[in-house]
Amino acid sequence: MAIIRNLTFLITFGCLWTCHYAASLTQDTLKPGETLNSSRSLVSASGNFTLAFFVPNDGSKNSQLAILRSKKGVNHAWIANRNTPILYPSSPFLTLDSNNTLKITHQSGDPIVIYSPPQNSTSASSVVLATLLDNGNFVLQEVKSVDG
Repeated sequence: MAIIRNLTFLITFGCLWTCHYAASLTQDTLKPGETLNSSRSLVSASGNFTLAFFVPNDGSKNSQLAILRSKKGVNHAWIANRNTPILYPSSPFLTLDSNNTLKITHQSGDPIVIYSPPQNSTSASSVVLATLLDNGNFVLQEVKSVDG
């Protein structure tokens, strides 16, 4: 009887963990301190667009960060590092750091900065979120706290 109870617990826990893990992989927003690697993606709320690292089918094995359409046909809506692809196997990460800088970091070179706030910006105390919208736009949103 104890074996059945333990087995039931393990199956239930496994199902809940799988659902939580799947939900965490299908988010549409990158928050400060979070990273997006080649095994994760951002998916717009309606599922029309995905932001992910991909390797083009040109035999180069270079990683690029792209917004991809979910529909068949022409797939690439936007490529962040088209002119500076990341050489395989340098494990690229898209990072939104605590300084509100959105950048691609990798092992084989300098970071590729996609957005950095102006030096004279007073938004250091606000939180910036990077969100993939349903229309395919990838936007940075500044969220200020009203009560500090």
